Amino acid sequence: MSVEVRVPTVLRKHTGGARVVQAQGNNVAAVLESLEQQYPGLKQEVMNEEGKVRQFVNIYVNDEDIRYLQSLQTALQDGDSLAILPAVAGGATSIATPSFGEGDGRPIPSHLVGEGQDGGAVRLSDNGALQVW
Repeated sequence: MSVEVRVPTVLRKHTGGARVVQAQGNNVAAVLESLEQQYPGLKQEVMNEEGKVRQFVNIYVNDEDIRYLQSLQTALQDGDSLAILPAVAGGATSIATPSFGEGDGRPIPSHLVGEGQDGGAVRLSDNGALQVW
């Protein structure tokens, strides 16, 4: 089955600059293997030597963090979307969580909240961490 994979800027050196690529697999592990076959070197930047997702890399399936699903064994359907997001840290010591509307105080839900000029995106996760890819 074919899955759309969103590739962060830092990994696009492996995909010839492509922001979105297609890969095959019935779970996240199989898609990462498919990516490695098509784009050698990409997997080693996502996975550590023990075959686990690197500590500061997040993988989302249809905007759901695989750490809260079945990790690398998370099942995929034809047409699903997988996003690889390296964690971004640094800068300010604290960041205010924006809210919806006219100061109603509701935090922004965990979904895509903006897109950069080079096609990258910004995401605010449920725990308030800013992620850029």
